Amino acid sequence: MGTAQERSSRFRRREDRRADDLIRAAWTVIDDLPLESSMGAFTTKAVAARAGVTTGSFFHHFPNVAAFTDAMALGLDHDEVRQVEELPELLAALEARDVIELLREAMVARWERHRLEPERLIGLRHEMLAWASHHRPLAEPTADAATVGDVLRRRMRSRQDEVAQVWDFVLKSVGRTVVDPFTLDRLSTALTALFYGLGIRHAIEPEAVDDELFADLVGVLVAALSKPMGSDRQLSDLSARLEHSWPDPAATPQARTGARRRADTRHRIVDLATGMFGDGWEAITASEVAERAGVSNQTVANLFSGVRAVAACTFRVHMPACSAAANSATSAQERLDAVLTELADRAQGDPEPARALLAERIATIARRGELLGDGDVRSEVPLTDPLIGPLQSLLPHHNAASVASTLVHFTLTEAVTGSGAPAEIAARAVHLSTAPELAAGPLGSDEATSDG
Repeated sequence: MGTAQERSSRFRRREDRRADDLIRAAWTVIDDLPLESSMGAFTTKAVAARAGVTTGSFFHHFPNVAAFTDAMALGLDHDEVRQVEELPELLAALEARDVIELLREAMVARWERHRLEPERLIGLRHEMLAWASHHRPLAEPTADAATVGDVLRRRMRSRQDEVAQVWDFVLKSVGRTVVDPFTLDRLSTALTALFYGLGIRHAIEPEAVDDELFADLVGVLVAALSKPMGSDRQLSDLSARLEHSWPDPAATPQARTGARRRADTRHRIVDLATGMFGDGWEAITASEVAERAGVSNQTVANLFSGVRAVAACTFRVHMPACSAAANSATSAQERLDAVLTELADRAQGDPEPARALLAERIATIARRGELLGDGDVRSEVPLTDPLIGPLQSLLPHHNAASVASTLVHFTLTEAVTGSGAPAEIAARAVHLSTAPELAAGPLGSDEATSDG
């Protein structure tokens, strides 16, 4: 028989099992309910009153509740604002701006629309309710939808096809393609699921999802699963820009938001200070920078090591032209030549920021080596980015990032000291590099113009 305590324990276990059995049975009963019962937590009178019509008007449009709940489910499959319609505008922006900056802004904006527009949040909640009933048959099936799941699959497939079109356009525009074994379809499946998964988590626990998490994840995912067209090597060039600007991954969402705001303030100061350094950074004080940017002296001191660092960062205004130069050529050798020529031309036209940038890069490398940190001028003005792709094609057995850094320093030095025309400087930069593959023949020769 056992002790009273043992008998009590066995009784509690039996009661727990019975409770579990009842819960499982309840879910089975719910699953077996028709759609009008599972979604019918309303009265026709209440629906008619909310719509401002009579109950008679309700039944004029819908013969019964089953037909109404069918219409509710089918109503989920409506057209949304399509990103594909924005492609011409995106193309124009790609031609004038850095693709990573554009990518991040687009993803942040998309998440912001989702987060702030009540209709989107309501629509997501309605979909969540429908997902719970995805296996239920419609009372009156249509030619292409017999269940709620059919409606949801068609809706998700439409979104996924749109995402695939957008990313096919973006990747081709920047000379990239998806790496095996991935396809655009698989990539768009992941991106769509990522967005709506984060949307559900944000709807339930808003503070768990910071405003730029989706943009960060998209940038890394696309970078990791894509490569330059014509190359067998996968690059990390796209993710590098994002990685350098990330806050501590262990930080709270509030701390990450604070880091983002500091970065935004840095960028705003640099934007407003652009054009101030025509006579050199030595002639400009931190107070003058602060006054131009509308911030305090202490803010400038907290965010920059000095005025020279601000001047160096203003050279980033020339990054879109350098990136566009890379996209204007076909072979790896031509892209390399085009970028270095453009860099030399821009440095000669804006010599004081170029001189500041060269000094900041060298000082930062001496202090940090290859390790990049918060506010690093090498990630603020990523001159090596457009060089890495062609260098990896031309020099598959070399450290492309290191060679790119050497070429940048040589080009800036020659440009600010007035050592020839931009094309001549670019040619010397390639020929005087330590890479034997590049020095083997004259720039643009048949031996050097292959994509490798």
